[in-house]
Amino acid sequence: MDESERHARLESIRLGLASLREAKAPVERSPAAPSSVDLAAAERHERLHAIQRRLGFAESTQLKFQMIQTTLFGGRSACAQPWQCDLCRGGFKSEQALISHAWWKHGVRKEPARALPQRPGALIQSFFAEEVQEQDLPEQFEHLISFEHAEEANLPELLEEEAAEEDEPLETPKKRTKTGAIKQTRGANRRQRVSAKQQVDAVDTWRACKLSGTPPKDKKGNATGTQYSYNTVYGWSRNYDKLVEQAAKGTATKLARTRRGWFRQNPLVQEFDQHLCRALKKHRKAGRPANSVTVLAMAESIYDKVDKTREGRNLQWPRNRRGGEVWRPKMTWVKSWLQVRGWKPRKPTKKRGSTPAQDSALMQRWLDKLRHMAQKQPSCGDNTWSDAWGFFSPGERFNRDQVGFSFDYTAAGRTWASPEERTTGCVQVVTGKAGWEKRFFTWDMCYAGDLKQAQPPPVLYFFGAGNISQLERASYDKDVKVFFTPKGYLNEDANQFWTQCWKEHVSANHAGKAVLLTCDNVAAHCTHAWREEMAKIGTTVLHGEPNGTHCWQAIDRHIGKTHKDLFHQMQLHRSLEDFKSFQHLSAKDRRIWCTHWVGDLWRHYCHEKAAAHANCCQCSGLLIRLDGVGDDRVTVESNPVFAVQPYQCWEGLEESIQKSWQAPAPFEEDASGSDSDSSSSTSSTSSSDSADSCDASPEPDGPESAQPGPPAGSSTEPQPAAGSGSTAWPGVGAALTRFDIHMLLKHAAKRHKLQAGVRMLAAHAKHGVKLDHPKALAGKTVPWDELRHCCSELKVELPSKEDI
Repeated sequence: MDESERHARLESIRLGLASLREAKAPVERSPAAPSSVDLAAAERHERLHAIQRRLGFAESTQLKFQMIQTTLFGGRSACAQPWQCDLCRGGFKSEQALISHAWWKHGVRKEPARALPQRPGALIQSFFAEEVQEQDLPEQFEHLISFEHAEEANLPELLEEEAAEEDEPLETPKKRTKTGAIKQTRGANRRQRVSAKQQVDAVDTWRACKLSGTPPKDKKGNATGTQYSYNTVYGWSRNYDKLVEQAAKGTATKLARTRRGWFRQNPLVQEFDQHLCRALKKHRKAGRPANSVTVLAMAESIYDKVDKTREGRNLQWPRNRRGGEVWRPKMTWVKSWLQVRGWKPRKPTKKRGSTPAQDSALMQRWLDKLRHMAQKQPSCGDNTWSDAWGFFSPGERFNRDQVGFSFDYTAAGRTWASPEERTTGCVQVVTGKAGWEKRFFTWDMCYAGDLKQAQPPPVLYFFGAGNISQLERASYDKDVKVFFTPKGYLNEDANQFWTQCWKEHVSANHAGKAVLLTCDNVAAHCTHAWREEMAKIGTTVLHGEPNGTHCWQAIDRHIGKTHKDLFHQMQLHRSLEDFKSFQHLSAKDRRIWCTHWVGDLWRHYCHEKAAAHANCCQCSGLLIRLDGVGDDRVTVESNPVFAVQPYQCWEGLEESIQKSWQAPAPFEEDASGSDSDSSSSTSSTSSSDSADSCDASPEPDGPESAQPGPPAGSSTEPQPAAGSGSTAWPGVGAALTRFDIHMLLKHAAKRHKLQAGVRMLAAHAKHGVKLDHPKALAGKTVPWDELRHCCSELKVELPSKEDI
């Protein structure tokens, strides 16, 4: 810095000090016009600002010395900035400005100080500026006053310090975390994106809460039952129809919104994307399932192959913006990648080829049947009528279904690996035997629509004949009922055991009242004897729509999956306690453990999952009301826009309910007493020991019989009853063709039951028993020669007649 610049800076400092002294001295001013002293001070300030601009002083530096303010009456007063930063010595007009500056500029939080006590009237005098009180100057001007009075002031050092401060670059404000560290990302708060489906669910929840009598707005200002504000949900409700249409279409996120150019324009990423698309298409064409786990495994394999080719091409993978790590495909990325390309999760449905329209029609028929039965007076019981529920309240509506469980400790998908295991690539997982992942027992579940009252006990069906010790039976859970069947499935004997448990529950908790039991139409549920036995204890049984349990049955749709998840959680909890004895558990130990897990699960579900259970029953239609309240809660998973239609007693409604009870009528002896025509009761899966049973045929049981047949001792072909709608029974002596036998055996082979199907047909061929199933071949016999020829073509061993 040369001599001229030094003198210029000194002159500017002195002019500033002179202006400060004049501002401190009380000067009498006229409110009409400024005095000559004010004009002279203004001229000096203009010259001072001109010198500072010429020397390169910043605008903020000029304001540090003095700031002239005009008052209400035209006067002027000197107002220095009273708040000073301890780090950069900067002045500010308010405390809030100082606090914001310290946080955004230096990353330091400053607590607001208490205001200093002032003399009464000081604020009014400073506001009107009639008389500026003399006060101490801020600390930032003290060294300037010392320059004037001290003859040996070290002016060069001061000027060098100021020049060094001016050369420092100004820092841009950066957003910081709660701990004070600078954020790695830009820190811009993105607006929350809500899909159309989430908006529809929020509006439905809000409306349901309003109908239940709760206030539409909670204490936080959100719409009741949602996490969104009341005004937002109300705006969505105004456009509800459009949102439903958008939710039905399903909007897919574009690639440009999820990945920026730095990622998707990378050559390695583009090559990886092409290989993954080809591999996934080839995987699906081969008929293999594609879930998130398999796609992630494919992505990792392709990533490693592409990574090996990048060294010679001098290419690099993109890095994550947050941590700077090299990008690798993860589970969240795989799900977003599938969603961007239009892949959607498979809709849960059991019926192959079912469409949303078919499921909606099936659900509507089921709701009509349920409302029809709710309005029908039960044969026994003193149930009172309710305008909302009819004769059956939520606690008197039950749903029954069978759910299979496996004894599996694998949990390989939820296994965590230590850092040492991850580096070596080896993860040790304690698992059970190979057969433990298969079905170990069947739980015959039955729950009411309301869990506030006592529920039927859980009934388990294990494999075997039941030859177990009394010690093992005493070790079972006290609330769990156990029954043994040959295959662990529901059969006639198991159904009778469950009926006895049901009788005990009804007599203890629903004495003198009628209850409604909904179940599927399996063979054990459709017998007339079981219907009459249940009617004696005041239980009305209603069969659901066939091939539609994924729509109307609450256990098959929601509750069964919840029980399986809770069961696996208990298994994992047990594995943490004693993981060394997994592979050494016997069948006895596994049965005992399963009964205790089921008992704990059942008690936990009845006490803790009442709200979720009621929601499941409402969605499946079990808790449908007659007054139409809550109809919007009934849903069909394959059709988001499903809406319940008003109840209509359509033609054939009562007949369709009674039709589900169709069963083969028992065989009766002929009145003529002919030995050749007499036979004992038989079925499609059992064979008679007498060869004379080949002439036996089921007798029709009125117009509602599913399989009408000719009367015993008659050689003529009978005519179907009027209005029965059934086809004529095939003539006596009609036999299966070779093509029919081929189709039956192929159908059995698809279900992996080829050998069992061959033995069944061989038994029918040996004893001459006519088929009852399928209906297209009902009443036909199986010729032995044709069966032997078909078995030789399919290379299947045909058992001899002596072995049958």
